[in-house]
Amino acid sequence: MQIRPAVRLVYGLIDTAAPPETSLVGVLTLGIPTDDLRPEDIDAELPTPYVDWIELLASLLVAAQEAGELREGVSPQAAARSLVSAFFGAQHISDVLHGRTDVVDRWAETSELLVYAIRAR
Repeated sequence: MQIRPAVRLVYGLIDTAAPPETSLVGVLTLGIPTDDLRPEDIDAELPTPYVDWIELLASLLVAAQEAGELREGVSPQAAARSLVSAFFGAQHISDVLHGRTDVVDRWAETSELLVYAIRAR
């Protein structure tokens, strides 16, 4: 699959083979509160979940759109919401069904499908 530069940047953020500190998978996985630590237990103002990731991906997808690398008719904002939703959905289902042992594989198949759907042909 050939990926154009701006879409490659978005795909790189969601690349499951990248080091955890540089990939969306690693950062989002590391950013999820555990069952023992709930947001209401933290005595600090926390950002609204997901919003920063949606905004980051939307800005990257706008750049992809401006570079002609996003499929015509795809809304960068809708695509960003869908990517973030798909990531957390895949992670949740992997956790419930397999204790997250297959989360990397589930995200790889999900992200490949979504990136294929939004990239310019």
